Amino acid sequence: MMALVQNPPGSPAPRLLVHGLLALAAMGLTLAARVVFQERHRAERRQIEDAGRVRRTAELAASWRQLPYTALAEPDFTPRFLAATNWAALPLTPLQRERLAERLRLMLAHLAEPTPAGYLRLRTGGLTARLEPTPAVRTLLGLPAGEPVPAELARPEALVARLLPQVAGTGPSNRLHTRLTAVCLDHLRVGLAATNTPDAVFNGVTTLGFTMVQQAHDPGFRYAGLEEDDAAAPQVLVAFFARTEDPAQAGPVYFSLRWAEADGQWAPHNLFSDMLVGFTTLF
Repeated sequence: MMALVQNPPGSPAPRLLVHGLLALAAMGLTLAARVVFQERHRAERRQIEDAGRVRRTAELAASWRQLPYTALAEPDFTPRFLAATNWAALPLTPLQRERLAERLRLMLAHLAEPTPAGYLRLRTGGLTARLEPTPAVRTLLGLPAGEPVPAELARPEALVARLLPQVAGTGPSNRLHTRLTAVCLDHLRVGLAATNTPDAVFNGVTTLGFTMVQQAHDPGFRYAGLEEDDAAAPQVLVAFFARTEDPAQAGPVYFSLRWAEADGQWAPHNLFSDMLVGFTTLF
C-alpha cells in the first residue's frame, strides 16, 4: 500500500510553488508585452521608412522636373543630341561610331513619334532579323501560347502595326504615354559595357538614379549571330532625363544597343524608363 506523505505545517514547499507560479506568470506577461511592443515598433518603423521613401521620391520628381529640357520637335535636336554625346567614352571603330550615330537618329525619331514603319527601320534596318513573338506579346495580342501566329500577323509589319497602338494600355493606370517630348541634354550619359544587367545599367557608367523602373515591350526580334546571352558583343548604354506630353512627368530613360558583328550594325536590345516618366513603347 502506498503511503501519503503530507507536508508538515509551516513547510516552505507551498510558498515556493506559489512564488514559482507567480514568477512564471510575470515572465509570460513580460514576454507578451515585449512581443506586442516589438510588433508596434516594427510597424512604426515601416511607417517612417514608407514616409521617407515617399518624401524622397517627391524630392527626386521635383528635381527632375526642374532640369533644362530641349524639345525633340526642335529642328536641330538630333544634331545637338549627337554633339552632346561623349564619344570619348566610347572606344569604337570608325564603322561602329558611324553606325551608332545612324541608329541613334532612328532611335530618337521612334521615341518622339512612334510609327510602325519607323520602328521597323530601327529594329531591322541593315540587320538580319527574325521575329518570334514573346509570351508577353502573345498575351497582349490574345494569341494562344504554342499555336502558330495567324496568317494575318505573320509578317513583322502586320504584327507591329497591331501591337503598337496597344502598348499604351498596359500600365497601372492604362494611361501611359507612348512618346517623349523633351530630353535634358545636360545629363546625357553614354558608356560601353560587356553586359546590360540591371546593375550595369542602373549603377554603372550611365547611372542617373531611379525610383521604380519598367521595361519597354520587346516583340521578339532576334538577330543573326547575336544570341540573347552573348557576352562577347559590345554594348552601348545610353541614359538621359526625359519628359512626356505631361510636363509633370519626368525622369531617367535607359536603353542599350548591341553590336551585331555579322551585319556590322547596332541592334536595339533593352529600354527602361522610370515609372515617374509614365512612358512605354516598343523596343
